[in-house]
Amino acid sequence: SMHGGLYAPWANALRQRGYAVLAPDLRGWGQSVGGRRPGNIANYDVHIRDLDRLLSEARLRHPGLPVFLQGESMGGTIALYSQLTSTAAGRPLAVSGLILNSPAMHITMFGAPEFITRPFIWSTARIGRLLPDVPALFVPPEFALRLVIKDAALRRQLVSDPLVVRVLPFAYLTGIDAATQMVETHLSEIRVPLLVIHGEDDNLVPLSSSRKLIAEAGSSDKTLLSYAGVGHVSLLDSGRERPWQDMTDWLDRHSAP
Repeated sequence: SMHGGLYAPWANALRQRGYAVLAPDLRGWGQSVGGRRPGNIANYDVHIRDLDRLLSEARLRHPGLPVFLQGESMGGTIALYSQLTSTAAGRPLAVSGLILNSPAMHITMFGAPEFITRPFIWSTARIGRLLPDVPALFVPPEFALRLVIKDAALRRQLVSDPLVVRVLPFAYLTGIDAATQMVETHLSEIRVPLLVIHGEDDNLVPLSSSRKLIAEAGSSDKTLLSYAGVGHVSLLDSGRERPWQDMTDWLDRHSAP
C-alpha cells in the first residue's frame, strides 16, 4: 500500500553517505498511472519493463556509477523477478546488487501458518484472473496496523496519507502468487550480490522464507541479516537504525572504489 515518498528518511540517510537515490512509485501506486485500480498488476513483466526504464534513467543521470536495486516486501519479490531470464526483458536487469527487506516469498499473513495462507493466496489468485478489479484486501485501521507496524507515528502516517492505497483488488494476489512461484522455481538464476534484511518479529513473511532464499539463490555473494525486535517494515519501523547501518556498510563495500 506504500509509495516512494514514504521512504524519504532512508533516502536522505543514503544521500548523507554520498549516494544518489531514485524512489519510483510502482505502476498503479502512489502518484503513478496505469491500471484500472491500484494494485491491478497480475503480471509482473509490467514492473520489469518499468524498472528497465528506471535503470536507464539512473545511468543517464549518474553515468559510470554502480546501480543497486532495493525492494521491501512485494518490492523485494519484484527485485528478484528482475533477475530472471524468463521475464519481459528476456535477460536479468543489469545491477551491481540487490538489497531485499523481508521479500514476500512465503507469506503467512498476520502470523497464520503457511498451510492456511498458501491455499488462501492460491484460491484468491484464481479469482483475480476472472474478477481482477474486485476489492480483495483493505488496509486496516490504525489499531489493527499494530500487528505489522510498531512505530505509532508511522501507523498514523499510513492512515492519513492520501497516496497510500486503501483497497487492493484480487489481481494483486494473482500477481504476487505467479511472481513468487516463478522466482522460487528459478532462484538459481539469481547471480548478483544479495543482501537480505529480515526482522525476527515479522508476522507477514517468516524468517524461514529468507533463509530458504539465501540457501537456494545462485549468487556466490549472499548475506542474510536478521534483527530481534524488528518487524516487517524494517526500512521505516522501530529498530530501523541497525538495518540502516548494516545496509550502508554493505553498499560501501560493494560500491568501492
